[in-house]
Order: sequence, then structure tokens, then C-alpha cells
Amino acid sequence: MFSALRKRLHLSPATVIASVAFVFALTGGAFAASKYVITSTKQIKPSVLASLKGKAGPAGPAGSAGAAGPAGGSGAAGEKGAAGSNGTNGTNGKDGVSVTSKSFAGAKGSCKAGGSEFLSSSGTTFACNGESAQSSAFLQEGATETGVVSTISLAAGGGYLPISFSIPLEGPLSSGQVHFVTQAEVTGHSAPEACKGTAAAPTAKAGNLCVYEGENGLVNTEVVEIENPALNHVLGASADGCYLVVSFKESPAWVKATWAVTG
Repeated sequence: MFSALRKRLHLSPATVIASVAFVFALTGGAFAASKYVITSTKQIKPSVLASLKGKAGPAGPAGSAGAAGPAGGSGAAGEKGAAGSNGTNGTNGKDGVSVTSKSFAGAKGSCKAGGSEFLSSSGTTFACNGESAQSSAFLQEGATETGVVSTISLAAGGGYLPISFSIPLEGPLSSGQVHFVTQAEVTGHSAPEACKGTAAAPTAKAGNLCVYEGENGLVNTEVVEIENPALNHVLGASADGCYLVVSFKESPAWVKATWAVTG
């Protein structure tokens, strides 16, 4: 067969052998390729595999935050803490005292005409009955009222300078209960015992009237006496007030004084 083919195609022996080898090579290579397919990196030599790896790329952008997870359940209750350094329990308070009251007649406490006495845990208080219209209009015992009196005279001579009590006294004052105090007596501490105030802050002991010479003094004027206007030319003061009898030595002249009277 090959002889007839060779003759027809005019092939030399060498050409035939080369063709056969060529065909074998092609079919053998295909056979090898179909038999040794690489399916795992383990089939590749490590040094070759290492050379095939590329460098790591840059990190990608951060992803958006995921949705919040469900809330966890309540934890178990903790143990009771120890008492602090000042954590001792306080003592129980005492029972309160109910308010009690009782009525009384006559003078008691701050009341002069009877009233009610109230006793509580905070002490004793009084609710007084009203006094008669006549006695309630008087200056109460120990209470003080004050005032200012002044005048100017354009002619020499004498005059009367009235002092009126806004709250009348229960009775008149005698000459021994009425006092005129000069500035010299105040600064020299020689004022009457009943009058230890000043013109700026007049005071008087109970049952006394004290008239204090003004801070600017008496200019060309002298207080002669203090008279009871209810009893003409009688020294002292009535329940409603009194007169300062002044002497104006020259003109013009003026006088200023402050006063205090205590019931």
C-alpha cells in the first residue's frame, strides 16, 4: 500500500518517515494536552505559583453602617450597696403637740382686757379681746410717739410753740415729767435720766416727755418753759400736748426741736 502510494505521489522514504513523525507529534501533543489539564494550584510548582501572584490592591472604601441589632434583655438586678460613711438611719421624731386654748379675763400676757391663750409646740400666743373705745384711743403703756416742731419769728418778743400728741395720753404730765434737753446736755452726758436720746433719735422713759434742742441749735431764741395748755401757765403737759414758751431775743429768730413721749 505504502509502495503504491509512494509511487503515485513520488515520495522518497525519507519523506514518508518525516510525514509519519509529524503526524505522530500532532496526535501525541493533543493526547498529552487532553490528559494533563491543570485543575489545582497544587499541580503548579510553588516557585512558579509565587511568581504568578500580583501585589495587593488598595483598600476599598468603608461600607455603610449596618442596621442596629435588636435590644438586649434586662440584666439581673445588682447586689445592694453598702451604707455610706454617714448612712446610719435617723431616729424617729417625737409626736407633735396639739394646739390647746383657754379663755381668760383680765390682764395676761400682752392682753389687758382678757382674751384667749393658745399653747402649741412652738410656745404660747395670745388673742386679746378688744378694749373699750376710750382706753384703746390712748397711747399704750410703754409705747412711744415722736415728732418735730419748728418756727421762725421776724420780730423780737415771746411766743408759744405747740406740740400735739397724735395719740393722747391717759392723763396729764406734771412739770417733773416734762424735760427740755439742750445740745450741751446731750454731748456732756448730763441730760435727765428720763431723756437719754438725741435730737436725731429722740427717746423718753415711760411717763415722760423729752424735748431735744435741734441739731442747728436755737438762734437768738430761748425756751423759757413748757406749759400745759389745758391749765393756763401751769408747767407740764396735758393728755393732748403742750406749749413751748420761747423768747425771741432778736429778729429774725428761729427754733427747731424734736420730741418723744412714752405712755
